[in-house]
Amino acid sequence: VHVRAEGWIERLPVKVVGERVKKGQTLFELYAPDIHVAQGEFLQFLNRGETDMLEITLDRLSLLDVPESEIQALRNGGPVKRRTSILSPLDGVVLSLNVGEGMFVRPDVTTMIVADLSTVWVLANIFEDQASWVQPGLPATLTLTYQPGVTRAGVVDYIYPIMDSKTRTLTARLRFDNPDGALKPNMFADVEIQSPSTPNVLVVPLEALIRTGGSDRVVLALDEGRFKSIEVTAGQEAEGFVEIFDGVSLSDEV
Repeated sequence: VHVRAEGWIERLPVKVVGERVKKGQTLFELYAPDIHVAQGEFLQFLNRGETDMLEITLDRLSLLDVPESEIQALRNGGPVKRRTSILSPLDGVVLSLNVGEGMFVRPDVTTMIVADLSTVWVLANIFEDQASWVQPGLPATLTLTYQPGVTRAGVVDYIYPIMDSKTRTLTARLRFDNPDGALKPNMFADVEIQSPSTPNVLVVPLEALIRTGGSDRVVLALDEGRFKSIEVTAGQEAEGFVEIFDGVSLSDEV
């Protein structure tokens, strides 16, 4: 929330971070000399019947973010108000509050941040070798540690194009509905993304795959009770199985 004209905050009914506000609710009342002068000019042109100048001044008041209800009161003959109400642009929660009563503010100052948390973005880190499986539009599920057994459905909204050079992960942005407000900014959650299934692939049980620092291996059962460690190339994991691209064949026993 920014002001369009510099001035002083003379009344601040919103007091604390976390307070819920409604769209159109007064966040604070501002005394701005530019708005005060523009109101006076509007009434002068209204009383004189100077239509052209009246429209110019009306546009100026709108650009200064004077609420429509206050402009309508001027149309009806005034009077000029000392304070202008700055209204909430949406239903939401105050995430930051950077001003107090009596403070002087300018248009470049962020007075407060109001966020609509009924829908939230969740940022998920995708391992580099799984990045090609994730695409916008895929379904996803989310669970919270403090709500065991509760699963929320969402969708992959966007894939960021830059890989993190330290963690070797790609960031996916997921969108989840949050009607009960349980998903709060800066929380941690577990996310599963359902990538499209691939038919007719060779798989082994996930517990049969041995992951080492440099390779993936399985233990192959040979004749007469003998065994052999075989290097394989593993792919996607799902429902307790892992895809194998090469290293074993369909008739092998692991």
